[in-house]
Amino acid sequence: MSKDSKPPRDLSAEDILEAKRVARVRLIDALYAADRDSLELAGQYVKAALRGNGSILRPKRFSSLGNKI
Repeated sequence: MSKDSKPPRDLSAEDILEAKRVARVRLIDALYAADRDSLELAGQYVKAALRGNGSILRPKRFSSLGNKI
């Protein structure tokens, strides 16, 4: 989605459910494509965030944007 475009407001329930299904499938595909070390590291971040003693890190590709905003 481009910066100028706005999300459509007239989506049907079926359209929303389909978008959620596609997003879920993409997440599952990414999970299976990830290597074990990356999954372990992600698990550690999630556990720390749930315990409340760690921050939730930004994805690496967006980390450089923090200084520009």
